[in-house]
Amino acid sequence: FADITHEKEYQLELEKMAHYDALTNLPNRFLLSDRIIQAIASIQRTEDIIALMFIDLDGFKQVNDLYGHQAGDHLLKTIASRFVNTVRESDTVSRIGGDEFVVLITGNQHIHELYNIAKRLLIDASKEVEYEEQSLKVSCSIGVVYYHHKYSAKIGSEQLLRLADQTMYEAK
Repeated sequence: FADITHEKEYQLELEKMAHYDALTNLPNRFLLSDRIIQAIASIQRTEDIIALMFIDLDGFKQVNDLYGHQAGDHLLKTIASRFVNTVRESDTVSRIGGDEFVVLITGNQHIHELYNIAKRLLIDASKEVEYEEQSLKVSCSIGVVYYHHKYSAKIGSEQLLRLADQTMYEAK
């Protein structure tokens, strides 16, 4: 017999590094893309709507410049945690780089529910974050794309991400 515990732990660590953001421990773009593909496949059989919310933090660069990268990292982790607590466990909050997050909301049949989630995410981002006796404050811009199986059967995850990114820039 041979103990392969260390090899298995190393393999799990590599898988985690490939699928999760190192700072926030949220799914990265690769895992998000996979979850979007799964969500699209899932709604082909239902009346559900997918919402993809592209979030960019406004004022984050100034926090990094004024208070340093550790403060910026603390801010990102705090806001990421708030976002996760705002959505359901079945939804996905991901960090795709820098100060950009994407939230995938699945299993909804009413757009007004999705609107309320986006509103709560805006509030989450704008709440102050305490760091070493400093109050850090940012806001955010959110671009939202709604997708229903009746819209198009050939849309992919990257196309949905690009559309959400475009709507975020329009929101700015």
